[in-house]
Amino acid sequence: MSDKTTPYAELGALLQSWRRSKFNSATAFCNHTKLSFPYRRYSAFERGEVLPTPENLKELAHILKVDVREALFMWSKVQMPSSLQECFSSDALNIIKAAKIPNKFIYLEGENEPYQIDTNNIPPDELDSAWVYGLAELEAFKKHPWLPDLFLWLQMSFPQEVTYEELGFNSINAFKTFKEDYLKPWLTYGHIISTDTTLKITLPYIHMPKTAQWDKFREESLVKLFNNSLQYLNAENIKNKTVHRTAVHKILTEDQYKDWIKKLAEIEMYFVNMPLINQAKESEKKTYTLLSLFTPKKIEIPKSILELCK
Repeated sequence: MSDKTTPYAELGALLQSWRRSKFNSATAFCNHTKLSFPYRRYSAFERGEVLPTPENLKELAHILKVDVREALFMWSKVQMPSSLQECFSSDALNIIKAAKIPNKFIYLEGENEPYQIDTNNIPPDELDSAWVYGLAELEAFKKHPWLPDLFLWLQMSFPQEVTYEELGFNSINAFKTFKEDYLKPWLTYGHIISTDTTLKITLPYIHMPKTAQWDKFREESLVKLFNNSLQYLNAENIKNKTVHRTAVHKILTEDQYKDWIKKLAEIEMYFVNMPLINQAKESEKKTYTLLSLFTPKKIEIPKSILELCK
């Protein structure tokens, strides 16, 4: 608990309120979170004895899914002479907090530079409402390849809950064991909330970082999606127009190529944000995959043939 006599008591009280929204104690928070600094230092932040750096504040805000601006405001305020601090009234803070600034830049574990969210799947004004995967998710996905599909299921169902029966469990006890064995980190962090019979994701969007750490997993996921789609791309389904498959090759200018990239991004955004018809019967609802690829293609006669024709 921060002491009002400590130099950074106000900021420490704010950090404590952040933490209490997810964890009852600082010990539990530090034990369940991979911070870049030790528990002793974090505890000193909360007590108001040590001033965190802006990077510390951004890291904590990202982990606890809160707006960092109020903390940065306090951080700036405490370093000014008392005569200037009086200029920073509560009205100034309210103006800062009211400004809608999408959280495009975040700090990912293992990355030295801030990461900018760049995606066609999330509207620009909703970037603050995205669960951005980190190294904990990457390691879990390698160990349990079915986990991304579960998280995707919860995300597509948002804001509705998914029941244990829908997930395939025959009993509440089996569901409880599953949550304890496989979902405990995300239940602890608050990415997923649970009742005795349901699961629900807390944010409407999920973002997989476009970084080198995630490149291999992205490639493996693409291959998996493609192989899954192939089973439906048979002559009968294509004839009955229950699936769509196309492979078109065309010579384009660089500007035309870039223009088609934009058009495909617009189609992707339209597909993602198309509302579900709530009146539809459950039997009419299925999950569909839109897999779009648009790349350069190199067409040439093999060198071995050219050699033979000399």
